[in-house]
Amino acid sequence: MSTKNIIITGATLINGMGTKPIENSVVVICDGKIVDIGTTNTLTPPTDSIVIQVDGKFLLPGLIDVHVHIREPGHRYKGDWSTETRAALAGGITMICAMPNTYPAITNANMYEHVDSIASSSSYCDYGIYMFMNYHNSAIKVDGVQYIMIYIVLIAYLEPHRTILLQ
Repeated sequence: MSTKNIIITGATLINGMGTKPIENSVVVICDGKIVDIGTTNTLTPPTDSIVIQVDGKFLLPGLIDVHVHIREPGHRYKGDWSTETRAALAGGITMICAMPNTYPAITNANMYEHVDSIASSSSYCDYGIYMFMNYHNSAIKVDGVQYIMIYIVLIAYLEPHRTILLQ
């Protein structure tokens, strides 16, 4: 089934590439993907398109929130993957990085994979998942882990007999 192109025209495009904003931009979207960017002077939109005229508005790329507390699993009543990612999208955030302080905390491959399984079936936006690193799991390699949180202070708080590590 063929879908119509969507054309967003007239905005000032902030493209995030370190270049000047593009005034009177034309953005062509086909099958949910941006396929062309230009200006009203340089680009002729395809015919049979849905045109969204946004003169005087700014068009920004999706933003990334690198510090999000999703309390699932453990304290789902505080916020789960579905509700928190829908809230992010409503605010223009298209990717979140979830903190590892779930219950239980994300400190090993099994817990990481469990949270990733929940996220992959419930998230409405792109995501990354942080993993706590401590003296028990510093050698762990988990496929997919791209972010590691190191909280040395937590060692002293959670295990007072290890405070020697802080001296």
